[in-house]
Amino acid sequence: MTNGPIDQPMSNDELRALVASNARAIAALAEENRTGFAQVREENRAGFAQVREELQREISDVTSMIASNAEEIAQTQATVQETSQQVQILIEEGKADRAEAQQQRQVNASEHAAFREQFQSLLLSFTQEIRQIWQRLSA
Repeated sequence: MTNGPIDQPMSNDELRALVASNARAIAALAEENRTGFAQVREENRAGFAQVREELQREISDVTSMIASNAEEIAQTQATVQETSQQVQILIEEGKADRAEAQQQRQVNASEHAAFREQFQSLLLSFTQEIRQIWQRLSA
């Protein structure tokens, strides 16, 4: 409260009234401030609670996905191991078949050589008999 454009000092009553008015305004602002801060705190708590719930849901989802992926990985590893064993068995069977085929080729080669020798001996024998027959016929 001023006395207008003239700078005259305020009276004690006016100063007391001004101080009281300022105190009431400060108290009202302080209360408004407390109320505002309380409201902001409450809104923050509610917001944080909502964010916490969302995060917990997402963490739960991620944990669930990780567990599911772990199961799939375990199944895939089991399948890979089984397939690897089957391939190894096929490789071993192939090696055994190859060794058996090689051995059979050797046996066949030996039998063929023996057959050829017998056939040549038989042919030689027939040739000699035919010569003898021609010699008898010519004599």
